[in-house]
Amino acid sequence: SCHGGPRRHLRHGMRWTILLAGGAWALDVIVPVDPHGEACVLPVALGSMLNATGATQVYLLSSKAKCEELDKAGTEHVCLDENNLVPGLTKDRVKDALLKHGRPDAKPGWYFQQFLKLGVALQDSKLADLSDDFLVWDADTIATKPVPLTRGSKRLLYADTNSPIMCYLETYKRVFLPASASLGEIGDLLNAPSYVAQMGYWSRPIVQSLVASITPDARQNCPGCPWWETILANLSPYQDDMALAQDHHDWCFSEYESYALHALARYADQYEVVATDITSPSAAWIRRPPQGSVDGTTTGDCCPTAASIAKVAAAVPTSMYFSWETHHFKGGSTCAPKATPLLAKKGRASVPLYIINLASRRDRWEHISEQFTQAGLPFERVEAASATVPWDERLVMKTWNTSWNAVYNKDMASRVVPLSPGEAGCARSHVGVWKRVAAGTAPLACVFEDDADLDEGARPLLESAIDELPSSAEMLYLMYQDKNPSGNRPFSTLLFRPSVVFWTRGYCVTQAGAKKLVDMLPVVGPVDVWLAEFAFRKLQVFATTTQLGKQSRQFEGDSDIIHSTLTSGLRPKVMKERQQRLRQLLFG
Repeated sequence: SCHGGPRRHLRHGMRWTILLAGGAWALDVIVPVDPHGEACVLPVALGSMLNATGATQVYLLSSKAKCEELDKAGTEHVCLDENNLVPGLTKDRVKDALLKHGRPDAKPGWYFQQFLKLGVALQDSKLADLSDDFLVWDADTIATKPVPLTRGSKRLLYADTNSPIMCYLETYKRVFLPASASLGEIGDLLNAPSYVAQMGYWSRPIVQSLVASITPDARQNCPGCPWWETILANLSPYQDDMALAQDHHDWCFSEYESYALHALARYADQYEVVATDITSPSAAWIRRPPQGSVDGTTTGDCCPTAASIAKVAAAVPTSMYFSWETHHFKGGSTCAPKATPLLAKKGRASVPLYIINLASRRDRWEHISEQFTQAGLPFERVEAASATVPWDERLVMKTWNTSWNAVYNKDMASRVVPLSPGEAGCARSHVGVWKRVAAGTAPLACVFEDDADLDEGARPLLESAIDELPSSAEMLYLMYQDKNPSGNRPFSTLLFRPSVVFWTRGYCVTQAGAKKLVDMLPVVGPVDVWLAEFAFRKLQVFATTTQLGKQSRQFEGDSDIIHSTLTSGLRPKVMKERQQRLRQLLFG
């Protein structure tokens, strides 16, 4: 059931009884489940895990809606509402804490599921009957043979000698090691393997000991905060260093790493490490299927089958388990939930989603198309207008007056300046989409630029926001810079009437709104400023209270557009300062 229920013991083929010196005991399993993950992977992963470990009880942790969905599908496992399990710990509170502590680009769901795994073992957890020894298992991890959890009287810790992640170690040191820690203790961290092994055999008392070991210094950085927020307040300063943080530059904490390091430091006599190079042909376990072993997924079939699992087992015959991480497969951007037309299920006309992209920016296209594919959103690429081609001033004027913009930018002088070629190309790209929407049949379309990052739950948020739009609406901002919050007017739970917002990274426009925009041409100035200055007067404009995403950090400072406000629209003193900084960056 979604809110708990009786312990249900399961029978899935061959089973093993776990034995230590004291005899046999029940083994519970904690499996956080992504509400938007691959539905076909979970049952395969759970079935293989049960047969490989001899576990007796599975607890799925997911959203209330996902639990209800799994219950309706007839799951025999207990599904618990993830937001009603550990007192004070919810996904929204994790999101708020990340914003509070300067981590707006980090993924709250990623941290949330880690804190759940630890939190269920604490004494105030609502999962009071969790076994003292329990297994944590990632929902996409598939076992291909029995996975030993003990050897003699010791528990096993699986480790990877090939890919330690420095920022995980640094966060562990900042949160759990006192400033007086010996050089030996800190040095051992630098030589440690990675214990991020997709699963772990844990002890409740050791988890409680780990959380209790958060240092006073760490707690001073977040006075009165719960344990999980204290961790967020002390994340590694390597977060912004891609070379050190690797591909986890926004994600500098690991529950697996922290548990293992603490267990080995204080309870070494209870554990034995099984270390393997996961890139080796004789690896004991592997992170993901070897390239080529699941080529069938490049067609978009992301569901594991007996044949595809057998291919993985044959590719690395020594491996006991692997993760079916579809976003890492060859052709990963096509291996995701197949997108259905937006809103088609509600009996309304489908909403086309257009992404503006320059032909020369293949890197941006690969990034944004994977974002939309993983979100289950259908999309169509629109070729961006070139900045090097002369343009028609009936569409976009070549000069503009910065006076109105200067009201919202204290560094800007009021004057007439030339529009840069990049700004003109951007405006012409949006104008092209407006003309297409105005002449088309869809009553509503959405437009995105290729440097966006979608937040978790982008599709349901977009659907809900569109569903709340009144019939009079003509434009809906999804990603924006709010320049006058005090002038905004509330409208509904998901929508408000903005006063002044900039950016055209993501918005929707109705056919009627597109026709009005086309009738208002030419664009005078940067397209986002022109819309805020002129279009807001003639169109019914709304914005989402929760933005659909943000600018991708991957492309910050990597714009193809030179802004006219940075070349001739600034006040002289500011202009001189920026020119000096730019000269220093370029020439040292």
